[in-house]
Amino acid sequence: MAGGQNVEWMQQIGERLQRLRSVFNVTQKELCDATAIATSRLNQWEQGVHPPSLEGAQQLRLTYGITLDWLYNGDPRGMAHDLVTRLANAKLPAPAGRRGARPPPKEPQRPLRAQK
Repeated sequence: MAGGQNVEWMQQIGERLQRLRSVFNVTQKELCDATAIATSRLNQWEQGVHPPSLEGAQQLRLTYGITLDWLYNGDPRGMAHDLVTRLANAKLPAPAGRRGARPPPKEPQRPLRAQK
């Protein structure tokens, strides 16, 4: 697999993982607690930095009823029809803001002058 195709493939896996969390309405931490996957590892998978390990993928399969074919290749055959439909219609979670980002400061208010 060429470098560009590999990046696209890992990003598609990340999107599928985000859809999975959306369907089950769980945070990264909740998914990690349920599967014993490290939060930092899941974050890397969702961001398309690394593909899921086989062990991690198996934990996701056992916990959420997905197939490895769906996770790695997007092939839903062998999954429950209801889950496939929910995954297809799931909205991706909004991207997380930068860590430590703060809202812009408000304009300083001028003190009111006393009426004469």
